[in-house]
Amino acid sequence: MFQRHTLCIRRGFRLVLDQFQIKDVPKGHKAVMGEEIRMDSSPVVEGRLSATDGGHHPVAVLIIRGGKPVWSFDGETPLNFQFVDSEPWTGKTFYRLDAGGKASGQLLSNPIFVLRK
Repeated sequence: MFQRHTLCIRRGFRLVLDQFQIKDVPKGHKAVMGEEIRMDSSPVVEGRLSATDGGHHPVAVLIIRGGKPVWSFDGETPLNFQFVDSEPWTGKTFYRLDAGGKASGQLLSNPIFVLRK
């Protein structure tokens, strides 16, 4: 009897979200995806993106607040970033990260909720 074995190998890489957090610098507090943070100061959005193959790959990053883009930039993995949202707003909202590259596909974070007085 004849047997066949099939092996599927995915070549290439994927984006990895190593870090995504909101910091309240004056109080020393931070929140990660799925958490909520209460603050009086300007939120500091920090993150790190890398690739599964450890290589240098172009990536476009979009920071979203309350469903609307507030900051976008292009970079290369591995990529560290920091954004201070100095726009005056109050109430409850959320931040998300949307990142992608031509060969890496798309990455969308879970939200981080912020309550600002």
